[in-house]
Amino acid sequence: MPPSTMPLVTPRTIPLAPGLLERLRLMVLYVFTYLTLRPVLGPPLPILWQRRLLALAGMCLPASKAVAYRSLSLGGVPCEEVTGIRVDISRVILYLHGGAFLVGSPVSHRPLTAPLALETSARVLVADYRLEPEHPYPAALDDCLAAYEALLAQGVPATGIVIAGDSAGGALSVMLALRLKRLGRPQPAGLLLISPVTGVSLDSPSHWRYRYSDPMLRPRCLAAVSTIMNKAQHPDERTPFRADLTGLPPMLIQVGRIEALLDDSCELAQQAQRCGVPVQLEICAGLWHVSQLYGAYLASARTSVSRLAQSVLEMTESAR
Repeated sequence: MPPSTMPLVTPRTIPLAPGLLERLRLMVLYVFTYLTLRPVLGPPLPILWQRRLLALAGMCLPASKAVAYRSLSLGGVPCEEVTGIRVDISRVILYLHGGAFLVGSPVSHRPLTAPLALETSARVLVADYRLEPEHPYPAALDDCLAAYEALLAQGVPATGIVIAGDSAGGALSVMLALRLKRLGRPQPAGLLLISPVTGVSLDSPSHWRYRYSDPMLRPRCLAAVSTIMNKAQHPDERTPFRADLTGLPPMLIQVGRIEALLDDSCELAQQAQRCGVPVQLEICAGLWHVSQLYGAYLASARTSVSRLAQSVLEMTESAR
């Protein structure tokens, strides 16, 4: 079907959980995020302070104690392995954390990787890839590729691997799949993309609509991400939502209803469909950028994570 006549991707809305308590918690977390994270993510605060404050904020979001954490190396890339009570060694989630390519770590994302490990029984391997500005692009993408290739070298079939990432990690997930395509390497079973950065142009309607109300992302932060992505020599890596995505694996894209990157996720979903890639787009009502991290407090966030976990099982089963 020609692109001009293809139907638009119909998003699925994940509604807010019912109840007054859920809405009160939502309001408190919104204010907490707006006052503590929004001011410190992005310029002019020094990167070292951003990293320290993000780690501190992550400590306020408890992760499940029913999981085990282990440090290991994949292709020379330090990683954290997160496993639940039951472990299905045939399934691996290679998780690429967000943080504008500048901050973030496996520890800061435990509130999200822990429930994924519990609900899928997969090994969740969180790549501690090199960060800007100490390690300029394409260091981060090179590390993600090295970790993936190491899994294949260990005998893990590509059909048992799902690549997942949030925000800048979502961008890295798509970039990695595109690089695998150019190299002729096996694609994973699927991509889980949580509020992915898709090549920030800073001119989409949602950037303007939520530039002041998005509790996580400031225009300065988005501008910094755009500057980093524009360093890429290959155009597919600068603007993944305009790339030829033909041949990429099935995607699940989740995005918050009140975040600046809403339109970016929608555009990526439309491009995936134009290129013949199976794609699901889910919009989390009332939530903002990577609210899945708040699963310890919000039933709505837990529902979103459960959908991600269900997709891991479906993608790996379908790929076999």
